[in-house]
Amino acid sequence: MEKKKKDRLVIAILILAVVILVLAGFAVKLNYMLGGGYREDRMKSHEEMMNWFEQKIKESEKHGQAQMMDYLEERYHEKFVMKSYEHRGNGIKYSEMEVWPEGKEDDRHLFSVFRFRGKDGNIDFNDTYVYVKLRKEFLNYYSPVTDKYFDEYYSDMTGPLIANERNKEQKKLKPDITVEELLTEDYSTQTLVIYLKPDQKPDIDHMVAFCREMRSKKFLGDVSILITRDEKTFQAVSSETYKFQYEDASDRFSFHIRDDHISMYKDGGTKEWD
Repeated sequence: MEKKKKDRLVIAILILAVVILVLAGFAVKLNYMLGGGYREDRMKSHEEMMNWFEQKIKESEKHGQAQMMDYLEERYHEKFVMKSYEHRGNGIKYSEMEVWPEGKEDDRHLFSVFRFRGKDGNIDFNDTYVYVKLRKEFLNYYSPVTDKYFDEYYSDMTGPLIANERNKEQKKLKPDITVEELLTEDYSTQTLVIYLKPDQKPDIDHMVAFCREMRSKKFLGDVSILITRDEKTFQAVSSETYKFQYEDASDRFSFHIRDDHISMYKDGGTKEWD
C-alpha cells in the first residue's frame, strides 16, 4: 500500500514537471514575441527582401548599361565613357545614358544613347552620336552664310543631346551619314551658337536676315547669338574644353527657326517674322 502511494507521488511529480516545462516554454515564446524578437526577425526578413530587390535592380541596370555600350561600340567601332544613366518605368520601358567618346570627355562631345522596348516588343536602341561626329562638318557647311553676316565670330553647334520619348522613336540614322543626307532625312532640330566680340552688336533686322538665309539652307532649330563680356572671353570660347557660362555674355539673342516662321525670345517677350 505504501509502495503504491510512492508510485502515485512520483507520477504526480513527473506530470507536474512536464506541465511546468510546457508553461515555461510558452512563457519564453510569449516573452520573445512581446519583447520584440518576433518583430525584429520580421524586420530583418523585410530588410533582406529589400536588399535582394535592390541588388536585382543594380544587376539589371549594369546589364542594360553593358548592352548600350556594346551597341555603340559595334555601331561606331569606338570606345565610350558613361557620364550618367537613368532608368524609367518598370521592366525594360526606357533607359537613357549620357556618353562621351573615350578621350573627349567634355560637353561638346556629349551625346545620348537610349534603350527601350519597341512596338514589336523587342529591345531596341538609338543614339544621337551622329550630331557630335558631324559637328565640324555642320559648321563648315553653314560657314558661307555665317561669314556673310558676321566679321569676327566663333561658332558651335549641337544636335538633340538629351534623350526623350520623341527622340528615341526617331529613325535610326546610319553611322556614316553626311550633312546633306542628314538635312534631308532627319527632322531633329539643331542648335547653332554664335559668339561675337564685345564691340559687335548687329541690329535685329540683320540677325533676322541671317536666320532666313540659314533656313534657305535647310537649317531648322535654334540660333543663339551671344555678345561676349570681354576680349579675353571671346578668345577663350574657341577652346574645345571651355565651358561657356551665362555671365560670360553681356547680351544674348535667341531665335527659333521653323518652316513657316522665325521667332525671337528677348527679355521675356516674343517677336515673330515669316
